[in-house]
Amino acid sequence: MAKKTTTFLLLNLFLVALSTLTAAAVSPAVFVFGDSTVDVGNNNFLPSDAPKVNFPPWGIDYPGRTPTGRFSNGFNYADYVAKWGITTLSSLPMAKKTTTFLLLILFLAALSTLTTAAVSPAVFVFGDSTVDVGNNNFLPSDAPKVNFPPWGIDFPGRTPTGRFSNGFTYADYIAKAVGLATSPPPFLSLSNGNQMLRGVNFASGGAGILYSSSGDVIAMATQIEDYKQVAANLTERLGKKSAVVFLDKSLFYLSVGSNDVLTLYSLLNPGNSTQKDEAVVLVLSKFKHQLERLYDLGARKFAVLGTGLLGCIPVVRVAVPSYGCYEDLNDFSLRFKTATKALLEELSMSLKGFQYSFGDSYEMVTKIFSHPQEYGFTELKAACCGGGRLNAESDCLPNSTYCGNRGQYAFWDLSHPSQALSKTITQLSLYGPPLFANPVNIHHLVKS
Repeated sequence: MAKKTTTFLLLNLFLVALSTLTAAAVSPAVFVFGDSTVDVGNNNFLPSDAPKVNFPPWGIDYPGRTPTGRFSNGFNYADYVAKWGITTLSSLPMAKKTTTFLLLILFLAALSTLTTAAVSPAVFVFGDSTVDVGNNNFLPSDAPKVNFPPWGIDFPGRTPTGRFSNGFTYADYIAKAVGLATSPPPFLSLSNGNQMLRGVNFASGGAGILYSSSGDVIAMATQIEDYKQVAANLTERLGKKSAVVFLDKSLFYLSVGSNDVLTLYSLLNPGNSTQKDEAVVLVLSKFKHQLERLYDLGARKFAVLGTGLLGCIPVVRVAVPSYGCYEDLNDFSLRFKTATKALLEELSMSLKGFQYSFGDSYEMVTKIFSHPQEYGFTELKAACCGGGRLNAESDCLPNSTYCGNRGQYAFWDLSHPSQALSKTITQLSLYGPPLFANPVNIHHLVKS
């Protein structure tokens, strides 16, 4: 409320100052610097993995309903600055110019602060290796770990943090996009309650909803019980009412299900649609319970990333003639993601205040693989790091060979996306149209 009041007062001061202006025939130049709040189209000309909004419904209230690349439904700060004050500023005495300019700066600074606060909640992350930022480092020795080079070669300092990537993961890009200075820390690394105030990452490489790839990882059910401890701690620190508000505006990001699909598929008869559907029902009944449990523990805003083209990962391709995708596995993943999307819609209707954004990884990767060069990729089949055919017949180890042009590879190792693919998928989840993020993208979900 204090920030709203400050912004309101500054807006009134600014408008009062503007009311003293008289029209002038000469308009000074305007030089604009900044981020998406004032971008009027520069990102349209950047490489494909830069955030872009040059598609409907962006710009729906702009003249001609034109998606210009502005991160808005219409005009932005830069447009109004040019229209309201700058066009008449040249006719003022220097004192009035200075006063008006300072008020304008104060107003925009206050508005920027208010906007940042609104889109910078805590982020709580659950899932598997696609979002693990180091929890597995603390697990027993036979749990899957990647805390050695060349893992993390593109992370700041070339640090192998335990992320299953050559650099950043989905979790990192989500955290950055909503305004967090750093990615939420791994739950198992926490040493004090203050570390929980911007969120916590509970994810564990190899985890699944029902089936994990290893018995020594942190399964989803355990991750939720770990979150219960954090929620209780936050309630104790903030007080019950404040904790409810804090969790209500926080983002709960989940990337899980791939290990379930891969494990279950190995138990099914290929091509058996009935078995596939029964398996989907089995896992999603458990996932429904898990989402309801998170809701009961205060979660309201859910961003869920669906399973993608699992039949196209290098470790699967290498067993297919001509290294094509294994389409029957893709079909199983398609059924799983479709049912997940329907589950979220069902929960949004049955649970008061339940909001969600479903990231349709299947559609995203289909689009990326259909037009790879538009997104900056030149290699879709082979892993960057590993050994053997497609670099997918052995794990990425300290003595493994790895590619130099990592930004052009879709996969880092035999089963994990590269930093480049993770970034592209996250940006489509954040800002993409309903085909990729439904019913709203994460950007809209967080600001709602």
